[in-house]
This record gives sequence, C-alpha cells and structure tokens, in this order.
Amino acid sequence: MNNFVKSQTGCDYRELIEGINATPIRLCDQKSVDINEKRYFGIRHDVDDDWPTSQKMAEFEASLGLKTTYYLLDSRRYFDYSPAFLKEVKAINNLGHEIGIHNDALIRWKMAGDKGDIREMLDKPLRYLRSAGIEVVGTAAHGDQICRDMGRKFEGTKESQASISSIFSQGIRIGV
Repeated sequence: MNNFVKSQTGCDYRELIEGINATPIRLCDQKSVDINEKRYFGIRHDVDDDWPTSQKMAEFEASLGLKTTYYLLDSRRYFDYSPAFLKEVKAINNLGHEIGIHNDALIRWKMAGDKGDIREMLDKPLRYLRSAGIEVVGTAAHGDQICRDMGRKFEGTKESQASISSIFSQGIRIGV
C-alpha cells in the first residue's frame, strides 16, 4: 500500500494518517461531519483503478479506529457486479467506512450524443449496492479527461437534467 501511495503522491500514507490522527483534529467520514465542530478532517477516497490498495487502506484506517468514505468508480473493471466484488465492498462497509458511487454517467451520456437513459447509468450501481444492504451515501462525478476537454460543461436537455434531479431527490447526498 505505501509504495503505491508514495509513488502516486510522494507521501507515505501511513505516516500522513498517523500524523493527522495524533493531532487534535478529528478524522471522520462524510456523514460524521459536524458543521459546528471547528476542526475536523474528512477523508474521501475516489477509487479510480487500484481496488486492492483501497482495500488495504480501508483495513489500515479501521485499525486506527478511523471511518472514511470510499467512492467506487462503476465504469472500471474492478466494479464488475459480481458476488465476489459485492462481498469485498461489504467488508469495507463493515469496517465502518461509507460507500459512495464515483461515476462517469455524464461523460458516457455525452459521448453517446446526449442519448440513452442517464438515470439508468446512475441507478444500476445504486440498485446493485443497495441490494446487498449497503447504504450508498452519495455520488460524485469522475473528472475524466473528456470532462476536462469539455471544460466540465454538460449541457443536456431539460429531460436529462430532470432525470438527474429525481435521482438525487431520493435522499442521496452528492459528494463535493
């Protein structure tokens, strides 16, 4: 775990988390944030590709009594809708961590020429995770290269915007 994180960020994840954990700053997941609290540090992981490292990080954080949030990218190979993957997600959730959906729905919809059912693109992973009793705390759009190339401007029809709004009105928090 440390070698991967260090190669990606230049820091040792264990040292970083242990150092923050030793301060008077409270480390927490998104749901546990208290806006009246002056000092807290919420940890959210956007799991783009390295699922095995994410599992190790979740175990490490839990060993310190920390709860964090893992946003799983439903368009990646690791998110294969298999019973084995669902078991792994439940294991992370059972460690006390939150689960969210990191999604490419807007990008996939835009690449399809504004066609297709964007609601289904978001609903499918949500139904899959919820079918196993996993509470999904929110969704966050993935900042893929095509998103950056488009300047993060997604101009859809009123119908597509209404569809996205109806998904989020079902009590799902949107990750920021």
